[in-house]
Amino acid sequence: MSIQVNSLIQHAFQRCSLVGDGQVADGTKTRAALQDLKSVIAKLNEQNLILSDVKCADTTARDFITFAVLPENWKTFNNYETAELVLDNLNVGDILKFKEPHEGKHFYCVVSFTLGEKSIISSDEFEKKMQDYWPTFAVKELPDRVLGVGRKIANRYIQLAPATKMRIDSFLKCGLASEYCIETENIYVEPIMHQEFAQTVQRLKIELNAGTAAPIRVTYLEGIPDIEIDDTLYVSNMYENLLEDGLCAELCLRYKLMDLKDTFEEEFANSIRLIKRVNQANRPQQYDFIEKGSYMDNYYNGFCPAQWG
Repeated sequence: MSIQVNSLIQHAFQRCSLVGDGQVADGTKTRAALQDLKSVIAKLNEQNLILSDVKCADTTARDFITFAVLPENWKTFNNYETAELVLDNLNVGDILKFKEPHEGKHFYCVVSFTLGEKSIISSDEFEKKMQDYWPTFAVKELPDRVLGVGRKIANRYIQLAPATKMRIDSFLKCGLASEYCIETENIYVEPIMHQEFAQTVQRLKIELNAGTAAPIRVTYLEGIPDIEIDDTLYVSNMYENLLEDGLCAELCLRYKLMDLKDTFEEEFANSIRLIKRVNQANRPQQYDFIEKGSYMDNYYNGFCPAQWG
């Protein structure tokens, strides 16, 4: 269930007759083809065609759940003492999270009061801000898409209804979650004292219409990381022809092979139609919300009814 990037690029060059059988494309052409391949993958992701690497993330949440790629200067330590031992290896502006709170706070920042000396400090304002900014789940790549969100009742998860941000904001948040919305947002984070190290972090945010915390499961597709020539794409082999056809069409456009371009674009379109059939068969759109659940749901909801004040 994997595709070698360099092999896929080489096959595409040979199919377009840009290199002969047994020959290898030079570095300049290979790098150009890599950018075209990234473009093809991005286009397919926008159409929800590459469905692979399904993950489940479980947490207990009330207001929202977030996913983000942690910046290099956001670090996690077990406790304050562990961070002090490696203080010389930390940089000014680093943001630290302690699993064990120190003086009632989990979030600290590395600062410098005098040249050559570093300290670890925090504040009530910084703690409150980072409690909101630190993601619920730190991931290598932002999820391509969220397939569904479920709330746990007894020993199973019931689907929540997808909604818009405007709908979530239109009603009072109370009781247990029954709906969710998904947005991406950029947050601007400033370390204590050192605004020159401020940075913008992108995150995916799942907002719930709940006033009471409950166990939540998010099912999502893990994002495909940025690829390089020697990398391996860990996706189903059924996507190999799709990616190769798309890359051939891009190469024809790049190298002005107009006599072949229409042929490869038609093959690419045919491959897309086949993949859509497979995806629709594997993942039919089905909704089974709270009111259509188990006969036991009313009993379990009785402890904290959904959308009751």
